Amino acid sequence: MESIFKDVDEERTIANAERVLKDYWKWRLRARRVNFNLQSPAMDGMPKSPSYGNHIEDKQVSKANDDFMANLVVKSLKLLQLMKKRRNIQSY
Repeated sequence: MESIFKDVDEERTIANAERVLKDYWKWRLRARRVNFNLQSPAMDGMPKSPSYGNHIEDKQVSKANDDFMANLVVKSLKLLQLMKKRRNIQSY
C-alpha cells in the first residue's frame, strides 16, 4: 500500500509545525486582546486626505484569524493525544 505522504518534505513539515506551535500563545493573546471601538469623526473643519482603509474591519479579520489559528492548534493537539491513545490500545 502506497503512502499518500510519499512526496512530503518531513524536515520542512516539522519546521512548519514547530513555528505554528510556537505562535500559539501569540495568537491566543491577540485574539483576546483586540477590542473594537467605533469613534465619531473629528469635525475640526480642516481638509484631510481621504482614507481608503477600513481599520475596524481589518481588526475583526485579524482577530478571527488569530482565534482560528489558536483553536486549530488546540484541536490538533487533542487529536494527536487521541491518536496516541488509540495506538497504545492497539499495541496490546
